[in-house]
Amino acid sequence: MPAKKYVVRLSVEERVALGKVSVSNRRSVREKSRARILLLCDSGVSREDGGSQSDHAIALRLKVSALTVSNVRQRACERGALDSVVRAAQTKRKARACCMPRPPPPMA
Repeated sequence: MPAKKYVVRLSVEERVALGKVSVSNRRSVREKSRARILLLCDSGVSREDGGSQSDHAIALRLKVSALTVSNVRQRACERGALDSVVRAAQTKRKARACCMPRPPPPMA
């Protein structure tokens, strides 16, 4: 198998922060699964400790697509591990105009 193009190496602080995100009840399921993916992709941890697994093995373990794992790995290398967990702002999206005018003020 060819070498990975995007290799994730997490610092101790990033591992702690991602560990908190992965068990948090205040985060979305998508953010928690991305944090778990990054923790399993970390090449600084041995396989026995749960790190540096293949995309296919991570996908089977977390019940996500292998493409999802590779996309999260790529985003982590491009934007940083903690920034890749949260959803990026949509800059090209138009502001939604409300189709109904403001309601009239209440009459007393």
